[in-house]
Parts: sequence; structure tokens; C-alpha cells
Amino acid sequence: MYDEDSSLLFVRWQDNNTVTMVSNYDTLEPMKRVKRWSSIAKQRLEIPQPNVFQNYNRSMGGVDLHDQAVSNYRVSIRSKKWWWVLFTNMLNMTMVNAWRLYQLASNESIALLDFQRVIVRHYMACYEKSTYRCKPVGELPMTVIRSEGGHFPNKLDKQLRCVQCHQRVRWSCSKCKVTLCIERDCFKDYHS
Repeated sequence: MYDEDSSLLFVRWQDNNTVTMVSNYDTLEPMKRVKRWSSIAKQRLEIPQPNVFQNYNRSMGGVDLHDQAVSNYRVSIRSKKWWWVLFTNMLNMTMVNAWRLYQLASNESIALLDFQRVIVRHYMACYEKSTYRCKPVGELPMTVIRSEGGHFPNKLDKQLRCVQCHQRVRWSCSKCKVTLCIERDCFKDYHS
């Protein structure tokens, strides 16, 4: 449908889902052919696609790719609170941003779902009901543990379990972020 008063073109096209687009620049013609999987025919079929969708897909940029990645593995927990949708959307956007930054910083290609699984497993290990203290998912590298500087005991507000002897203590290493005893030499043994 074309609105002559506002010079807007309204197009609705049935892909895997119904897609609606409004444009003041593009046209329907020329129609291009794209291949899509047909579950009825059990094969890939060529179907016509309006020109406006072709141009959009060709010049799709960062915001569109970000929105697409957010919608892939969206956290969806139903709630009656009005703000819950905003909160979960913020979590989804933060996860996608962290995944993208990780890819840029490490030059490593990891799928978004695998990245999310690593993050979730880490937080599940952090907040077990028994200790409420973050346990390292993997051992810290020995170069960090045995490095010379920065390993100082910090006094904690509440008692937590020592990672060496599992007794209740109020001390942790400022660099390694693990709870350790000073009285039983766990602090010294862990770092040597």
C-alpha cells in the first residue's frame, strides 16, 4: 500500500514470519527471487521478494545485527511486574554486548549460546546454597597464584569456607579472590 499524502510505502511479506516494512525511499519493483525451505514440499523453493527487503538485508548494520542476536536466545520469564520485561531485555542486551566484546578482544569465534552457557555455569557455581561464595570454575593459572606481588589477606564481613581446609574463616586473598585461612597456613600453602 502506498500513501500519497506522506509518500510512504507499506509492505508486508510472508517469510518464516510475517515481516512488515515502511519506507519513504524504496519500491516494490523489481521483485527478486530468494530461496526458502518449504516444510510442505520438503525442499528449497524460490519465492519472490520485494526490492525493499533486498536493500534492507544488504545494508543491515550494527543495531539490526545486535537486535537479531538478542532475539536468538532471549531470557523469557513471565511475571506480573511491569518492569520485568525491561530488566530481562537489559540482561539479554548485556550478554550480547559481552559476547561481541569477547570475540573482538580474543579473536576467538565462539557461538553466542556456548558463551551464555559458560556465563550461567559460572554464576551457578558462585551461588551454591551451601556457601554463597564464588568458587572458581577452573583453577587460577599458576602464574597468577605464585606471582610475587598483590597477595594480601583481606578481612571479610562474614565467615566463609576456606578453599583448602573448608573451615569457617574471615580472610580472603586480595588478588586471587579466594577464601583462605591464615591461622592454619592455608594462605601460604595455596600460594606456594
